Amino acid sequence: NTDNNADTGGGVFLMENGTLNINGGSITGNTTESVGGWTDKNNGGAIHMYGGTVNITGNASITGNTAQGLGGAIYKRSGTLNISGNPTITGNTGNQVTQNIYLLSGQYVTVNGNITGGSVGITADTSRNTAGAQFANGNPIPDWICL
Repeated sequence: NTDNNADTGGGVFLMENGTLNINGGSITGNTTESVGGWTDKNNGGAIHMYGGTVNITGNASITGNTAQGLGGAIYKRSGTLNISGNPTITGNTGNQVTQNIYLLSGQYVTVNGNITGGSVGITADTSRNTAGAQFANGNPIPDWICL
């Protein structure tokens, strides 16, 4: 999925019961437009999660995507995000800064096994709820991993 442009979810807008499986491959060059209206517009340069399940496995690469809002690679409002293998989710821009996976407060990423050879950048929203974003084990995401 390359070089798409939309007002939200530049590459994919996932809702409710949808499932997106990414096993290897590359998602790059997708953008969201800067438009007003719905609160969540402009978010998710590559993927906007408004529910559903995203499974990222193998050597998947999500790089070089841009959101005018939040989450250059993935904006996770709700749903399930599972990561395993050796993915690279870096080099994305949201809100004009480095921002790869953006987790709204209370959201989390489930990492299955060790990520060896890959790299995943995560930004957690702590402005809406003091609980912050979490790993699947319920522990807060440490500052050192929030890129």
